[in-house]
This record gives sequence, structure tokens and C-alpha cells, in this order.
Amino acid sequence: MSTRLSIEDRRKAAAMFCQLEAGAISATRMLVITTARTLLEKLGHKFLTKAQLNEALAHVENNRLTALFHMLRDNASIAVKAGISKAYWSFIDAAGFLFDATGTSWPYMTEGGRRSSLNHAQECAQEALAELS
Repeated sequence: MSTRLSIEDRRKAAAMFCQLEAGAISATRMLVITTARTLLEKLGHKFLTKAQLNEALAHVENNRLTALFHMLRDNASIAVKAGISKAYWSFIDAAGFLFDATGTSWPYMTEGGRRSSLNHAQECAQEALAELS
């Protein structure tokens, strides 16, 4: 069984992982941003108002993935009703797994768990892009 890490130990573990895997994290982050851009350009008009879509695209252009994630996550029911749930949820999952890989939320997260989350982020982003093509 894994040891429960204090918040300070989680910060250290996240920082170490981010340093060791900087290239893979950067590539994954750009893949998730590309996924978001594609989702918004192709389907954003179906579940966001024009003002929301412009705000979301500004988040993409400025690489504000966390703000974009929260904005889009708050529109889940509208996205599902618009019939775009597969690509939408794949993007949400991709961003969430990236945050899990690099963040401090999970007290039992191991380095292996972080690598697994990073891989899942890549897979989910690729699934969303395939759905959108």
C-alpha cells in the first residue's frame, strides 16, 4: 500500500516529476491545448455562447489550460445535450489526467501513478482529436 503524502511532500514529488518529465509534460500539454482548440473551433458554437467561445479561445491562445478546463467543465450538461459528449469528455479527461500527473491533489500518488496519468492524458487527447477529425 502506498504511503499518504503530506501536502509538502506532494509538492516536492510533483516538482521532481515535472523536472524529470519536462519534455513529455510539455508535449502532452501542447497536445491537450491543440485538442481544446480543435474542439472549440469545430463544436464550440454548439454549447457555448459567442462570448463564452471567444473567452475559451482566448484561454487556449494564452495557454491557460486550468481556466479553460473549469470553464468547459461548467458547461457539461449543455455539451451533452448538444450531442458532443464523446469528444468533450475526452478533452476533459485529458486535461484532468494532465493535472493529476503534475499536481498535488492526490495524497497517495506515486511516480508510477503520475506517469500513468500522463499517458492517459495523451490517450484521451488523441481520442478526442480522432473523434473530431
